[in-house]
Amino acid sequence: SEENLTFSIKIIDMLMKLNAIKDMKASLRNDFAYHKRSFQPLRGLLNDPDAIMDEIIDLQMFVGGFHFISDLLREKIQKIPKYEDYLILLMSRCYEDIENMNYVNYEGKNILFRVLLQLIYLADHPYSYGFNVFRNRKINLNKKIRKTLMKRPVIPLCADIEITVKSTIQKCAHGDKKVLNKWIVSKKESQGCHLM
Repeated sequence: SEENLTFSIKIIDMLMKLNAIKDMKASLRNDFAYHKRSFQPLRGLLNDPDAIMDEIIDLQMFVGGFHFISDLLREKIQKIPKYEDYLILLMSRCYEDIENMNYVNYEGKNILFRVLLQLIYLADHPYSYGFNVFRNRKINLNKKIRKTLMKRPVIPLCADIEITVKSTIQKCAHGDKKVLNKWIVSKKESQGCHLM
């Protein structure tokens, strides 16, 4: 339904923002390091310090790992049978909303661009034998969606954080040099790029 698609787009956008803030803001890692250091002197005073240490190790994997949220989301989504069909449906919805200007303000437009780009990453299987988002006939990435994303090679994420089409394509398992060259903005194409 339309409500499910809209909700999915909002959830993916929120998770992208959380992932970027976690990865790019050093204050989170610094605060965690302080928390971890403060645990050591108190370890002997606690009833079950091993359970707390296990929790700290789990948190350390979360805080210390780059792209942890997006990688985990991709892993969970790709365990769903026929996940690619739903992601293709979401891509189509984002693309159509961008083309038909179905947004109220720039943030609404940015959400659609961000999620469209993230859906490419989520759909692309991390192994060569898996779903290749760049060669699938159901998705016309090299024409319609590529042309749309090339209008915005740099997309604002939140505050001073931004994402680029190139960096996201590079994260994809099937985003090799041949694919990446098609997604790099040429001088001629850069004249049609929008900054907002």
